[in-house]
Amino acid sequence: MIQFESLERQDEFVYHVLAKHLQKPGVFLDVGCNLPQGGNNTYALEKYLNWDGLAFDIGDIEADHHWSNARKSIFFQVDATTEGLTEILKNNLKEKAVDYISLDVDVGGRYRVADPFSGITHVIEGLNLSHRVLPRILEAGVSFKCMTLEHESFKWDNAITAPTRSRLEDLGYKMLFEDVSFDNGDAWEDWWIKPDLIPVDNIMSIYKKGSTFNECVDTLVEFTKNEN
Repeated sequence: MIQFESLERQDEFVYHVLAKHLQKPGVFLDVGCNLPQGGNNTYALEKYLNWDGLAFDIGDIEADHHWSNARKSIFFQVDATTEGLTEILKNNLKEKAVDYISLDVDVGGRYRVADPFSGITHVIEGLNLSHRVLPRILEAGVSFKCMTLEHESFKWDNAITAPTRSRLEDLGYKMLFEDVSFDNGDAWEDWWIKPDLIPVDNIMSIYKKGSTFNECVDTLVEFTKNEN
């Protein structure tokens, strides 16, 4: 029995929208992986379904948390906003079409950020960098079947969503669940798919916007319960 580990059920989303329908193990990219297990979005896919992939973080997760003791997937320490990520993907991905991308890149600390319209400076906890990482992935020629992309729009309004959505929609990707939210209503992620690559008929009929992660996953589980 699979013991899912994601904090907000991202791995369950991947399992029900894609993994349980595949005839062979999938491939993932875990960008902003943090710990090898315990809240990790790809650990359950690797451990229970034999998925493989590449993991990335700006911190030295190998030295600090012994990634290779818990995982078979390869860890790379890299600033994912730089060309270094693109080069690693070009040189280490055998196939540029992957099954799942977990894109969760932010940095801690307190930052002073000026509103470009009002000029008012706000103090923000942490910075979200997904809009700077996504181009690095696409520049490597990578495509995917599903992705969970953190944007924290409750902090950043459309600063992250506008560029990431525009780029992905132009490439034919669709948000199955848009503005996935916490129970308090704060929207923090988009869950993307390439509909023609998802082996579930009429999958876009369950599109939701602004629903909690529990509502999204529960809807998906019910919709696909007879598909596997």
